[in-house]
Amino acid sequence: MKKPSSKIREEIAKLQERLKHAETREAERIGRIALRVLFACLINKTHAQYTSTHGVRSRYYRPNISPPAIPSSRTRSCAFRTTV
Repeated sequence: MKKPSSKIREEIAKLQERLKHAETREAERIGRIALRVLFACLINKTHAQYTSTHGVRSRYYRPNISPPAIPSSRTRSCAFRTTV
């Protein structure tokens, strides 16, 4: 059974409208993500500038603590061992 061309045009118009709304929502979502990233970068930059100009140490600064050691292959559990 063939659909009349007017019905097909109506369906195309509805689908185009749905696509337009979906694209708008997606653009808004991407814009919100971009603003969050920009805001986080500005906060980090401002914090770095403040700590360097005011002689304040970052809360992550720990002079007497060395970085954690990387475990050797001998200290791994059995789940990580491979058989050769």
